[in-house]
Amino acid sequence: MKEVADHHQPRIEVHPLLKITVLWPSGAREMLGGAVPEAPHVTRVISAYSSAYVLPAAEGAADYIVIDAGMDTEARNIRATLAELGAAAVGAIFITHGHLDHVKGVNSLGAADIYVSDHDEPYLLGHKRAEGFIGTLAGKLPQKARPDRERVKLVGNGQEVMVGEKTVRAYHLPGHTSGSMAYVVDGVLFVGDALYFKQNGHAGLSPAPLNWDSQVAASSLSVLLEQLDRDGIEISAVVPSHSGAGTLDAVRVLADSDQRG
Repeated sequence: MKEVADHHQPRIEVHPLLKITVLWPSGAREMLGGAVPEAPHVTRVISAYSSAYVLPAAEGAADYIVIDAGMDTEARNIRATLAELGAAAVGAIFITHGHLDHVKGVNSLGAADIYVSDHDEPYLLGHKRAEGFIGTLAGKLPQKARPDRERVKLVGNGQEVMVGEKTVRAYHLPGHTSGSMAYVVDGVLFVGDALYFKQNGHAGLSPAPLNWDSQVAASSLSVLLEQLDRDGIEISAVVPSHSGAGTLDAVRVLADSDQRG
């Protein structure tokens, strides 16, 4: 595993205009960098207008797991945070989905394996645009940000990946993109852009214009909950990419309301 590169000056976290035009109107819980209160071993890193998460691959380990790679091709905020935490290397990167604000930093985080679904692999490799309005608007991943094919590992529903002493369990969660994935590590459920939490603690789906298929997004939450229950997975916190964390109970309420609707 390649050592984490020296970091440059961190970039601005969330532009004030974005807060005013997007985050505040949605009622989303504020995204704050640093240790996640609901899961203190997890550190949130704000990269432009998205989040990445880092956590140690073992107790006291210098190798870290990274969930998503942010919007910055130099991954400045992620590398700065890893350096502050004393990380020597990135053990693995797990991509929730292939939109640019989740993948552009992969080439600046060392030579670690990158896990992504087969549906979203073409976006990560720059072969085509991601689905939906956002994918069409953003275009293909720039050449500079495209990883070598040898680093990319496909991950499927229910698959477990060992990184150091940690088990990362993957669940297919389509809707935002057809290949969106959720990951469970140490009881923390990382859901990418599948949902967000409002200031009152309620959960909501990503706005329809941002999704590949909002109907699929709603139904896949119910499937995910059934899988977690069947597998006996206890979730202490649910962590999305565009809001603060929340509870699995709030996700159950959202899934129930979508089924009734």
